[in-house]
Amino acid sequence: MSCRQAREYLEELIMGDLNTSLAEIVMQHLAVCPDCQKAYDEQRRLIELLRTFYRRSKEQKTSVEAVPPL
Repeated sequence: MSCRQAREYLEELIMGDLNTSLAEIVMQHLAVCPDCQKAYDEQRRLIELLRTFYRRSKEQKTSVEAVPPL
């Protein structure tokens, strides 16, 4: 698998949307390619940050809605 191909699948791999056999192939590539592993780590961190931000913004919205109006 080429770097270009592996990077096309990173988001799907992180989200768990990649079929098992293709995920294994991508993971094998990541094991031997430090540049793609770095791209994977960066994209995974970004997705984690976005999930955290989304979760916190939903929690804030819920807590604000729970406060009765003046």
